[in-house]
Amino acid sequence: MARRKAPQNETVQEMETRKEREQISNHATRSEKVSWERQYSNMQKILTEELQPIEDEILGLIGKKNKVFDKIVELRDELVRDCIHPYEHVAGLEAGTGVYVCTFCNKKVALNDVSK
Repeated sequence: MARRKAPQNETVQEMETRKEREQISNHATRSEKVSWERQYSNMQKILTEELQPIEDEILGLIGKKNKVFDKIVELRDELVRDCIHPYEHVAGLEAGTGVYVCTFCNKKVALNDVSK
């Protein structure tokens, strides 16, 4: 293909780089380049026409999911604030010390605190 026009104020290093890039890109024939450009154009069309609507749907679903997560976080915060330390969530810290931790709210609970 035709050589690219050299930009104004091109340094020697930039000129060498441009010539090397031209040499690399000029190894293909004109018909190979036209065919490649057509395929590249087709790929771009698929990306914009087919993939973009799917991406938009995914973003919409993520937005809906985030709204649900916000509700869950709000409810969990309330549950932590009013935690009753259910049996399933109470675990012993050290055997025989009478100190336990609620795995739901992460509060330490001693046996003498509960009996009051």
